[in-house]
Amino acid sequence: TWGINFVRNDLGNGIYSMWARVPFQIDGIDLGWTGALHWEQSPKKVKGNYNIIPFANSSLSKDYEEGNTWKTNAAAGIDAKIGIGSGMNLDVTLNPDFSQVEIDQQVINLTRFDVQLPEKRTFFLENADLFGGFGIPPIRPFFSRRIGLDDDGNPLPILGGLRLSGNLNADTRIGLMTMQTGKKDSIPSRNNTAIAVKRRLFGRSTLSGYFLDREDFKGGEIQAGKFSRNAGMEFSFISTDGKWQSWITHHRSMRTGISANNWWGNSGFAYSSRKFSWVFDLSHVGENYYADLGFEQRIENYDALRDTTFRIPYNFIFNQFDFKFFPKSTSSKLNFTQIAGPALLVLNNDGSVNEFSSDVTFSAFFKNTSELSATIRPVYSNLPVSFKLDDEEDLVKCPPLPEGIYRYLQVGGEWNGDYRSPFFYSLGFIAGQFYNGSQLSFRAELSYRFQPFMNVRLEAEYNKLSFPVPYCDVEYFNITPRIEVFFAKNLWWTTFVQYNTQSDNFNINSRLQWRYRSMSDLFLVFTDNYAVKIWGPKNKTLVLKLNYWL
Repeated sequence: TWGINFVRNDLGNGIYSMWARVPFQIDGIDLGWTGALHWEQSPKKVKGNYNIIPFANSSLSKDYEEGNTWKTNAAAGIDAKIGIGSGMNLDVTLNPDFSQVEIDQQVINLTRFDVQLPEKRTFFLENADLFGGFGIPPIRPFFSRRIGLDDDGNPLPILGGLRLSGNLNADTRIGLMTMQTGKKDSIPSRNNTAIAVKRRLFGRSTLSGYFLDREDFKGGEIQAGKFSRNAGMEFSFISTDGKWQSWITHHRSMRTGISANNWWGNSGFAYSSRKFSWVFDLSHVGENYYADLGFEQRIENYDALRDTTFRIPYNFIFNQFDFKFFPKSTSSKLNFTQIAGPALLVLNNDGSVNEFSSDVTFSAFFKNTSELSATIRPVYSNLPVSFKLDDEEDLVKCPPLPEGIYRYLQVGGEWNGDYRSPFFYSLGFIAGQFYNGSQLSFRAELSYRFQPFMNVRLEAEYNKLSFPVPYCDVEYFNITPRIEVFFAKNLWWTTFVQYNTQSDNFNINSRLQWRYRSMSDLFLVFTDNYAVKIWGPKNKTLVLKLNYWL
């Protein structure tokens, strides 16, 4: 017996329907709600299923910032996928190459903290939730993008690795991944290992655990005491009807010489019905919690005046209410309206308030798939360190905002068009105060589909931050056009251009892909980076890559 469901999305009439009934508050593809497909005879078991993908590439590159001449390079590697039983896969990679992966989309960051960009490397995407689903969005104990980067975000060579993942039985998923990076400059060779287990209980609830280990190597031997480890457990309860959820987690990091304040944990609950939903979460993060193989957003606080980073433990309370209102008339152009009220309270260990923000957003969702929303956001910030957005190094000419208490208010709005139409637009703005100054931000996205030959999209963002004397005003632009051209079903070209004044970078990433046989590709990729302020070249790379699926 297989659980199965069929989903029909009738875009023309705005109707989303399922063959097996799914409660309104639950996603239609939720596997907790399926019909039954009964086989008269069990499907035939398959043995010896495997795929081998060798690849080779050559590149031509020049780094203008380092003053290097043009360099050529050639490399080869292999990826393999081996089926183990009906529910497990063993993936192996040797000398992996991700030159064909599209570069990151640059963003404007107006916060004091890092932003988390999505993983795009193919090897790390399959069963990514098994390893990366632990924690909550601001704190992920495992984040695969840490593999292949040093502590400052500079790339490291990946020598190879393997991943065993899948279903051990009907109720248990397991994952084992180990990746070896090579030595570069002062960064030693490192082994990165992740183990994860998820066990289904009581129908829809889960008990999960993980162990992470990063070990330094020198001369092929493990360096004693040079490790970073994390471990944790999570229990998530979901009621049979899916309306109620609750969770409790505990996570620890392990480093030499650290045995106190090295944990974080959270607990909370959620309720969801047709017209009302509620989420509440309470978390604590200790001062000595490190996520060297993960992502933690706010424990490190950089003080621009002292040029020092302080680790500040914190507790936060997240609370959100959503109310939906459905029109009584079936002839209404509205699907529903919604009032959402997310609130975040961050507390220091002594109980004082570190930060508080509370949004109130009113949204209207129309049957033609367009959306309109308006937001008001009061913010209280007890800034613990001096804060500087611009990259002016003269702290006398452009001093950072001092630590202290700031209260300010912002308003915003967003209007998204009918995404069924070949022409789509999305417009948004934010206006109001920003610490001791003011903010005015605009965002726009325009796209057109010339089906089936071409997609064109333009994203643009403008931010103007004004401060009183002696602080310096800040103005940022981020303009991102993208074009996709489909010459045939197996030949397409994508060009992605980015102009970002905050990161002082103009980037061109152009990729031609020819799928000359099933799952086998030839890539030609050109990447070019320029400094915006002085308009000078940073680096250029041209890569030719060929893979072959066996």
